[in-house]
Amino acid sequence: SVRANACVYTGKWQYEVTVCTAGIMQIGWATINTRFTSEEGVGDCPDSYAFDGKRVKKWSVECIPYGESWAAGDVIGCCLDLHRGEATFYRNGRSMGVAFARVRSLQPHLAYFPAVSLSHAERAELNFGATPLTYPVPGYQPVQAPPRSGDVESAAYLLGCLERLGTCVQPRFEPAPGTAAATAAGTSGGAGGSTGPGKDPAADGSGEVYGLGRGLLGPLLLDDYVIAAVLTPTLLRLAAAAEKDAAADQAHQRTNLASGLGAATLLELTLDPGVLAAVVACLMEVLAKRCVSAAPPPEGGSRSRPVLRAAWLRSQNLWEVLEAFLTRKSPSPEDLKRLLPAVWWRGCPELTGEREHMRAAMGELSTAMARVEACQYELMCCLLGSPGVGGDPREDALVEFLRYLVHKNRGATRDIPPPGLSNHTVLISAYFALLRMLRAALPVTNSFPAGALFVKTAHQADLEPVNSLVRLGGIVTHLCRESPVTCPAQLAPLHLVDAAMTLYAFKVGSSVKMMHNTASSLTASLSGKEEEVAAGIRFASLLKVVFFSGWKQEAWLCLAAWLGRQGSLGDLIGALVVLLHEPRICTPDAKEALVAGLGSLLGAPGLMAEVERNAVARARLAGAAVAAFDSRLWHPVAQVLLKMVRGMGFGDDAPSGTPAHSPQERLSSGAAASSSASGPGHTGACGGGGGSTQFRAALAAELRPGGPALQPFLHRLFNCANWATSDFAATVADLHDSSRSRRHVTEQQQQYRKAGLLFELVTALLRLLEWAAASLPDAFLGQEQGQGQGQGQGAAEGEEAPPAALNLNRLLEVVSFVLSHFTEGSDARRLTELLALPAADGAGGMSSTLRLERSLLADKVHKAAALAPVVGALLGLWRSADSHTEKQMAYLRGLDWWAALPSAEPAGLEAVILPDSQVTVDRSTIERHFLTSQTDPFSRTPLARAALTPNTELRAKVQAWLRSKGRTG
Repeated sequence: SVRANACVYTGKWQYEVTVCTAGIMQIGWATINTRFTSEEGVGDCPDSYAFDGKRVKKWSVECIPYGESWAAGDVIGCCLDLHRGEATFYRNGRSMGVAFARVRSLQPHLAYFPAVSLSHAERAELNFGATPLTYPVPGYQPVQAPPRSGDVESAAYLLGCLERLGTCVQPRFEPAPGTAAATAAGTSGGAGGSTGPGKDPAADGSGEVYGLGRGLLGPLLLDDYVIAAVLTPTLLRLAAAAEKDAAADQAHQRTNLASGLGAATLLELTLDPGVLAAVVACLMEVLAKRCVSAAPPPEGGSRSRPVLRAAWLRSQNLWEVLEAFLTRKSPSPEDLKRLLPAVWWRGCPELTGEREHMRAAMGELSTAMARVEACQYELMCCLLGSPGVGGDPREDALVEFLRYLVHKNRGATRDIPPPGLSNHTVLISAYFALLRMLRAALPVTNSFPAGALFVKTAHQADLEPVNSLVRLGGIVTHLCRESPVTCPAQLAPLHLVDAAMTLYAFKVGSSVKMMHNTASSLTASLSGKEEEVAAGIRFASLLKVVFFSGWKQEAWLCLAAWLGRQGSLGDLIGALVVLLHEPRICTPDAKEALVAGLGSLLGAPGLMAEVERNAVARARLAGAAVAAFDSRLWHPVAQVLLKMVRGMGFGDDAPSGTPAHSPQERLSSGAAASSSASGPGHTGACGGGGGSTQFRAALAAELRPGGPALQPFLHRLFNCANWATSDFAATVADLHDSSRSRRHVTEQQQQYRKAGLLFELVTALLRLLEWAAASLPDAFLGQEQGQGQGQGQGAAEGEEAPPAALNLNRLLEVVSFVLSHFTEGSDARRLTELLALPAADGAGGMSSTLRLERSLLADKVHKAAALAPVVGALLGLWRSADSHTEKQMAYLRGLDWWAALPSAEPAGLEAVILPDSQVTVDRSTIERHFLTSQTDPFSRTPLARAALTPNTELRAKVQAWLRSKGRTG
């Protein structure tokens, strides 16, 4: 909390607060007795009054809803009328109503101080009157008295005279000796020198203009308050008039020197260089502050005025001012409602003309945004080719500013960003300005020194913010140690590409991702409350204008094409396949992004054929996917595998009119099976939705019985299926119990969404098990010696046969587990109750948010989706290859299904004794242990399968017990 050192006790007073961060702050008035602690601040004590736009409440001991929510850049006016005893707050010049009445005054210890209380990392700028108030309220005085009013009035009068002289006299201006323009042009002469060879300054009236500017107006413009109160409004008014005149009559603009840039030209031609530099620096700072508060930067060709540009580039706070110019004020929900009053979406109760009104409002918003971006681009172009602030001719001002911006925001990618970063809109504006520059430069650039761009090998490389960004192979220090890169060649727009990619990583990328997430959440919540949906539509529309309007999509594609200018879609597919299981990629986020990109290609309509035609994908995709499945990224890799094999499962849709060509593809008894005809050269594409016969065959060959990849793959698949089903059941039970408890709505909402994601994962893993059972029957039913038919050719001579019995037992465990959770039992009953939609009248006390989440879960979770793969797996074992039919039929007829499935009791146990520890375990248990370790799990001594001894005594006891229960062992 902070309190000013000036107070008021009578009269009507005002000060302003510019909100730099839109967090929790309490701003207002406090007395000397107001307690400032870690828990108390302005508005928490008697005779203390505050407003908080984050929580939209007013505070005076207790809080009451009041006002509007604020956004970064808002100017909050705090007004105190001690005559009437009222405190009022204004937001951007609009009154939010009287906040407090009966404010006590004219009593001991009741002088009121401007005061502010801020939460951690929040920022605000206070103006008590040292500069003109942005939105002065009539009748109120600033807390701080302005400078002498005579100086302000004199400056206003002299500027008016200068404007009239320039308009009426119409002189032919040449730089006066000693002025900034004369210095720039290389002319010389004393104060009494002529304006040109043989020219009398009094001949056309230019002498009066020069004398007025240099002798009278110049000293007054050295006062910052005069520039903000008089010069800035005058220039803005003249610029607006020039724009209006230009639209009406182009010729008028050419003859009126005082309009538009004419006033700036007069200042340039008449002020001394030192005075002009100070005036320009202060003027740009004032205009920049107006940009922070939502006013667009003035249009006007500072690029075309080299003297003004040079004066501005010499200012000491150039980078801070340019940051302010690049700031875009983020609108609050109330602002968005005023910008887009009409909202339309498919399925909404449409009113007459709502759709057209929204289109018109979006057009106006896009036009205004384009004008702001054009001004920001022009300011950035002013830096291009100019020397840096340090005056080093070898350093470009634009590169120096970008380096400053990147270093200042080097912690922007952290989970908890540090304080002191730039406004996120600054990074977005700078990125799009760079993108606009690069759009013109990249097509004529042929080389791409990747080493110089992506790896900074400076002496202090750890200080380069670019080196802290995520890369495939790790951080830069690791890359430089493992694979040193030297690239002496430099590229003209290299620094700009470097900065553009860094800014994208800092903020633009996360903002684009947020836009996609917003669109996804809107799609899922269109059935919610109309006001909430309308607010979401407005926000998504604003993001669309900011990121995808006008030229931006084309420029983005141009940059992407240049970065991969030697590549094509086939190269991209090959790169994703090669990197799918690349052990040198040590960044989990990068791995996940690569797998997600490959999954998107496999699932996109029409792209499966492209993937099948790719030579790298044909040779390596199946093996890479199987190898990557046995890693921490098994979840996204499972989705890739599913997209390769889908379309042949029980009840799984496949393209109509496509015949099934193998017994495995006919397992679903009438359900369409194959996505494509078999045969060499046939792509098997099915519109991106039906898998691929080619990749199914490649997977079957990769996972052939007896091969090294089969058992680790099935082991991982069984474990993941069991874990996903268990976690889904636990989440359902938690939701079922939480409906009767008082848990926070947000926590329950997350649990509902988690349940939906887990169900999708369960069904994906079960589909993979179904495919394995149908396509790899030998892995579950075994294989006769010497038989070379079916999907695999069997184990080679001397190789150990695959543990088919273990795989079959584990498959039956998964089947039993799924049936117990989705058919009968307590878990299935809880799921049925959870999927039953509550009454629409709100019975049971369920909020509308949770009712919506439950309805979305009910639409996503269908028991048939989990049971169909189970049926398909059993049918796959029954009706696999023709050579196995009789053996499978005999096995299935002899199996005790009642004992195996409903009660989930083990069948066919084989007890064995471990030789070292002498512990008795089931053979299937120790076989699972052998998948990860060839040791005794109890004594840690080496152990081989041949050393296992059957426990015949225990087996006899089990058989006797089973017979006593009327069952066969």
